[in-house]
Amino acid sequence: MKGSAPRKLLLLAGVAAAIAGAIALRPGAAETPGPSPAPDGGTSVSEVQEDPSAVQEYWTPERMENAEPAPMEEDD
Repeated sequence: MKGSAPRKLLLLAGVAAAIAGAIALRPGAAETPGPSPAPDGGTSVSEVQEDPSAVQEYWTPERMENAEPAPMEEDD
């Protein structure tokens, strides 16, 4: 019975995979929220719905020439 051990191992792996799949697909598994992300040091995001033509009208060549970059934190 030399082929018996590999067959048992393969069967055990298949059963383990089936159990893992059943656990992953159980009702409510997708509804459980994961851990919240850690704060990243003050970065924020907000969506602004601007009219593209209004933005183009605002940024005249003179304003573009006088524009200054926003201050950014430097990496230490």
